[in-house]
Amino acid sequence: MGWALRLYGGSDKEYNGALHNGENNDFNNEWAADDRIGIFFNPIKKELSYFRNGKFLGTPFKNV
Repeated sequence: MGWALRLYGGSDKEYNGALHNGENNDFNNEWAADDRIGIFFNPIKKELSYFRNGKFLGTPFKNV
């Protein structure tokens, strides 16, 4: 069991997104070279949230 944010370059967006237990969901596929990705884990809410270049992207993982 694991949580991942996959960021593959190029036009093949099939492999981008949030991955948990082998299931992929379409999560923010607008990545660009030199993007800075931030991750925030909230242990009280048990959530993983993501940021790109300082902007909040969302919380694809809950009950982590």
